[in-house]
Amino acid sequence: MKSGLLWYDADAQAGLPEKVTRAARRYREKLGHAPTVCYVHTSALGDAQMEVHCRLEDGVTVVVRLSSTSWIPPHHFWLGEEEPLPAGAAQARGEAQRSAPSDLALPAGPLAPRPPQRAGRKQTEQARRLQEALAARRPQRSRRSAVKAGTA
Repeated sequence: MKSGLLWYDADAQAGLPEKVTRAARRYREKLGHAPTVCYVHTSALGDAQMEVHCRLEDGVTVVVRLSSTSWIPPHHFWLGEEEPLPAGAAQARGEAQRSAPSDLALPAGPLAPRPPQRAGRKQTEQARRLQEALAARRPQRSRRSAVKAGTA
């Protein structure tokens, strides 16, 4: 899926199929065609996959495949149209033909923290000059406040 619609629905009274149907209606209203896939947080679906038959306002029923992932926030639904890889591209890479969740898919596990970066020589020199300038101003401030108080 290259693009889609991110839908938020935290209604505790509605079930998962009703929420997906609401999102599919909005998707069709906004884009003019129905979605085929919907990604939800794993807390909503677990590791299972299921299909929801969404009845849209004009009487059309579409089947939306639900799939769970940990990088979608809870109570959010990411809808779109599944795009299979071209058969030639999948065979050239030695893979079975399947759909990718996104060109910009995030990794499933936690992100590793970035290692701290060392400042370059120029940045270090600028930081040193700034520290010297601040240190040079501190005594002037204390003298001014002493003069104002009449103790100098």
